[in-house]
Amino acid sequence: MFHLEVGNPTSLKFLEELVGLERATFKKNDSWADGELEQMSKKRNSIIVAARLVPDGKLCGYVLCTSTGLNVHVSKIAVRAEYRRQGIAKRLMQAVLRTAATQRRSCSSTLHVALDNEPAVQLYRSLGYKEDGLLEDYYIPGRHAYKMICDLEPYKGAAEGGLALAAINGKK
Repeated sequence: MFHLEVGNPTSLKFLEELVGLERATFKKNDSWADGELEQMSKKRNSIIVAARLVPDGKLCGYVLCTSTGLNVHVSKIAVRAEYRRQGIAKRLMQAVLRTAATQRRSCSSTLHVALDNEPAVQLYRSLGYKEDGLLEDYYIPGRHAYKMICDLEPYKGAAEGGLALAAINGKK
């Protein structure tokens, strides 16, 4: 069981938790633990949604986005390995997309995902994202990414407890 926190918490303790999860989740070349995560989290246009275990409050996942005008870009998402496949990433993404659509009045969301990360690609498709281009050599030479985009209209009326069926299915 877990609960979500939406906002842009900037306490030192929270930042240390984010960095710890970042180091545990990503290889050194993909990690933002050496300063990028702290810089991004302090920006006014950042949105962070964190998942914490109940009852101990341990950070088990987060998503970090930046809001730019009418678009919100998903920059990072991480879930501790032992808590994957429990719906945490999906709930994190739903919360950030609802927040972007209702509080930031964003119309779309974009993200980049490695072509070989099939579980993530399937997750994003289930949330309404569609491929919007190929970014060759995005991560390193030979490792490509999809650019994906999602229309946030289905998320505008979504209640906190869940999303409209149309948003879950990625249909209007």
